[in-house]
Amino acid sequence: MYWGYLFFAICSSIGTFVSAKLSQGFTVFMPFTLAIREIDLSVAYSIGCAMGMVVCVIIDVWYFNASMNHGAILAILMIIVCTVYLITSTTPTSG
Repeated sequence: MYWGYLFFAICSSIGTFVSAKLSQGFTVFMPFTLAIREIDLSVAYSIGCAMGMVVCVIIDVWYFNASMNHGAILAILMIIVCTVYLITSTTPTSG
């Protein structure tokens, strides 16, 4: 059942990002909507997800005293490196 809740949350998140891109004319100040005016949706979503994962891991380890093995640490480092690469290699586009 919990996997179903997680799946629903992921679908809701994706729906929010896609809806923001399709709206093209929000008059309410929303940082994500402003960002995707110049950044491709796929890039913005990828960066947002990656940063969210890293922050959640940091909170989990520091606040909730979760333990991490070498594989988990390596995976988080790879996410960080790939996100930095994506940010530095992406040229904003109007769209």
